[in-house]
Amino acid sequence: MPNPDLSRGGASLLRRARQNHILAQVPGEELAVLEPHMSVVRWQAGQDLASLDLPRGVYFPISGVVSVMVNMDDGRALGTRLIGSEGMGGLFADAMQGAGMSLKAIGFAETVTVPTDMFFRTLGKSAALSRLVADEVARATATYAILAGCNHFHSVEARSARVLLELHDRTGQGPVRITQQLIADVLGVRRGSVTSIMKAFRARDLVAGRRNELAVVDPDGLARFACNCYATLRSLHGTLWPRRETSAAMQAPQYGPSISLAGF
Repeated sequence: MPNPDLSRGGASLLRRARQNHILAQVPGEELAVLEPHMSVVRWQAGQDLASLDLPRGVYFPISGVVSVMVNMDDGRALGTRLIGSEGMGGLFADAMQGAGMSLKAIGFAETVTVPTDMFFRTLGKSAALSRLVADEVARATATYAILAGCNHFHSVEARSARVLLELHDRTGQGPVRITQQLIADVLGVRRGSVTSIMKAFRARDLVAGRRNELAVVDPDGLARFACNCYATLRSLHGTLWPRRETSAAMQAPQYGPSISLAGF
């Protein structure tokens, strides 16, 4: 698989960086310090950071979605967290690599990337950036806890609906270039399971699409099949998560009690 495209510098780079909600809150003079070291990485669907020849960096999505993947010794993998323009990935690259974790693009994605050493030098001098990173780490920790329970207790159908809604909300609510195999990889299940579920969702006019492209056409209807983790994750991220009109069906999911976020 070829490496992703990279571009650096330029007058528009800071404007593009501010499409990420974390970088948008960094004071201008501090963001200007990072700007000479920034690059835009353009990911193709399914590209995995572990397989690419890139220097270590911190990745801030500005379009599309990346997933934190856990790669097992037997070749199986599981997506643990989706990250859109509300978040960041790769902060603890050494720990991630040691745990068999990597980032994978879910559909086409673009990230603003800052080399790890430069990012941490700036982090040590910036109270504002330190606060933003601490908030993001807290949200990520809570998300991992929520999804650990979700992946263990909830059905593949419910988790499929959650993932589709997360992609729908984060990508401008239009079609997403994604294969059923990629959805299966994120869920850690066989492709055949996803194929059956997508067929059922299409029959109910909840999703539509052609080969390698999928769109959620009835998000409120799809939310009736999602576990409560979808609404919990939306609540956790607050105004950082792209908003859409929600129905009572989505606000009162059908799968058990919500997970407490006390302590995060």
